[in-house]
Amino acid sequence: MMKQIAIVLLFCGALMNAMAQPPAGPGTRTGLEYDIRPFKKNGLFREDDKVGYDVRLKNSTYTKQRGSMHIDVFDAKGASVFNQTVSFFTDSRKTFATDLNLDYAKLTAGFYDVNIIVSTTSAADTLRYVFGLDPDKIFTDINKPEDFEEFWSEARREMLRKEPRFRIISRGNSSTKYVNVYQVEFQSVDDVVVRGWLTIPKGGAKYPVIYQLPDYYEDQRPDSNRSDMAVFRLNVRGHGNSADKVFSDYSTLNTMNLYDRDKYIYKGIYMDCLRGLDFIYKYANQLNLDADRVVVYGEGQGGTLAGVTCAMDQRPKCCIMVRPVYGDLRGLFEMNQDNPVLPWPVSAFNDYINSGEGGINKQRFYENWDFYDPVNFMSNIKCKVLFALPLINSSAPPQTAFSIYNQLKGDVKEMYVCSGNTMDYVYYAYQNLWIKKVLRLP
Repeated sequence: MMKQIAIVLLFCGALMNAMAQPPAGPGTRTGLEYDIRPFKKNGLFREDDKVGYDVRLKNSTYTKQRGSMHIDVFDAKGASVFNQTVSFFTDSRKTFATDLNLDYAKLTAGFYDVNIIVSTTSAADTLRYVFGLDPDKIFTDINKPEDFEEFWSEARREMLRKEPRFRIISRGNSSTKYVNVYQVEFQSVDDVVVRGWLTIPKGGAKYPVIYQLPDYYEDQRPDSNRSDMAVFRLNVRGHGNSADKVFSDYSTLNTMNLYDRDKYIYKGIYMDCLRGLDFIYKYANQLNLDADRVVVYGEGQGGTLAGVTCAMDQRPKCCIMVRPVYGDLRGLFEMNQDNPVLPWPVSAFNDYINSGEGGINKQRFYENWDFYDPVNFMSNIKCKVLFALPLINSSAPPQTAFSIYNQLKGDVKEMYVCSGNTMDYVYYAYQNLWIKKVLRLP
């Protein structure tokens, strides 16, 4: 029981420090400045909380302003759950203030978009905010195949039958005064050569390792700036300097061979990540790497790969998943079923299904994808986890992100949420401190 309480306190503490939604800047058309803040500083509400926003409109012009605010609140599926229109009037250089109260009784656990259209006689501005209700109660239907564990056990056995032939190539021309740079390459499944970049600080000490996995279609390059830790950046197949045998483009990479669960590209990609982890542990002593302090880290696709890697291999000390994509893909499809413009990755998968390639339909797609959906891996993660996301994100919306996060069963897991559509600099400072705390670095 004490461990559960500690988890909740860490979880809430991280959110309270990170989720405050800053006031919007001055209107680009109306001449108004907006200061709109949730009643709870962190933007998260609980069952007994008063739900809503403090609204202040400052007239920054030298004329009187008369207009209206139209408020629409939408659930994760885009259904309207609340709407209201409020009239306002302000003298020159004065402020109009009001409370926007939302009726909690009509809302369930989840995340909600708030669209506010501020109109005056001459122009209009549209503002968007996001708030959450009881996010720790967001769960999804788990469609984990009965042979899920055996499927991945056999995939790993297949990888182990393939000789890795690890190569470490010094790149002195890329090294700096503070770090040595190496190119690492190895054989993975399907006879694909996978490459990455390893940077090790000069100094002779045993250095902890950040194992960084790539975002979708990202070409990772050496990290020559970090002098306190080694960084191994892997380019999985189809990415960067590992793309020579996997020919695809941004729009088709994640649908390659999707009609066949045994040939789907992410089977190979997941194995690439595990073999890269094997490299770290195999050569730790030779390269002065601290095998007891390995962090697996990624953003976007990389966040998903980090979580899947730590679910299938319990050796790393901790895992950092930033805005991981692909989670609860069934739920993501359902959320966007009435959306005329589908967000990525739903758009890519939907186009593939509609193309008829491989004779796959949506049901067959779901059945194949269930072997790859990160939500089905999360309960196997044993290490410490930092999970981070921006609230406004169509590829990894908070509704599905929390359905992934709530599957984690580790003793220590923390969530950090930014209010906008990107992770801000404060988060990266916090991430660095978190790594140092977990690894007990000075």
